[in-house]
Amino acid sequence: MSNNSQAYGHFAQTLLPLEYTGWVDECTAHVVSCYIGDWSPLHKLVVRGSQAQAFLAWHGMRDLSRFESGQIKHHVQLDENGWVASEGVLCRLGEEEFLYTAGSGDWLLWQVSQGSWDVEIQDVSPEQFIFGIQGPAAHYTMEKLTGESLRDIDFCRSRMSSVAGIPVRVLRTGISGELGYELHGPVGHANEIWSAAVESGGQFGIRPVCWWRRTSPRSPGRTRPRRTRRRRSRTRWQRK
Repeated sequence: MSNNSQAYGHFAQTLLPLEYTGWVDECTAHVVSCYIGDWSPLHKLVVRGSQAQAFLAWHGMRDLSRFESGQIKHHVQLDENGWVASEGVLCRLGEEEFLYTAGSGDWLLWQVSQGSWDVEIQDVSPEQFIFGIQGPAAHYTMEKLTGESLRDIDFCRSRMSSVAGIPVRVLRTGISGELGYELHGPVGHANEIWSAAVESGGQFGIRPVCWWRRTSPRSPGRTRPRRTRRRRSRTRWQRK
């Protein structure tokens, strides 16, 4: 898909075309068909260890005691004064392993360095891509792309799949307000999986997300919360 404007805007450390097929066309794709967007610049941290769940629960607002493997939760982290320090998406990969994706994971990295938790955090940002496919045609696009039914994946759940033999994690999530998925996989195969996704969604009217679309109302990009103060009551805020 061509960059008709030949102009670019910054999204984190990457440059995105201001538009591909046209701003209006791309802004309505999540309602009439589906879009594909690249959120690979997000910070991606794998948290492992016997105290990984306790560590994340202590520094976040939500109760993580009922957190199944493959489940996804919004994770808002607070400082000692109850201010929002960071927020992102937390996915449980295994019994003692979690993936945290956010605009920045620096707060979590700093917190683990301050205590004696039995936790290891690995920054896998350069190793993984994140693609978002959102809209009413997202399901058809994803099933054609993976070659299997994805109807078993409930909202805020995930599991492993594959694209052309390449392992990927499919997450049933998104903030477009429409049906949507995320694809996480090895960055060395990002270009071929992107191309395969665009080809799979071609018959369903898939559109790439331009820079303008990310700055408009109901933007599909993950947003940074306002600096909000919360009272840190473990009983009040740590809920499922």
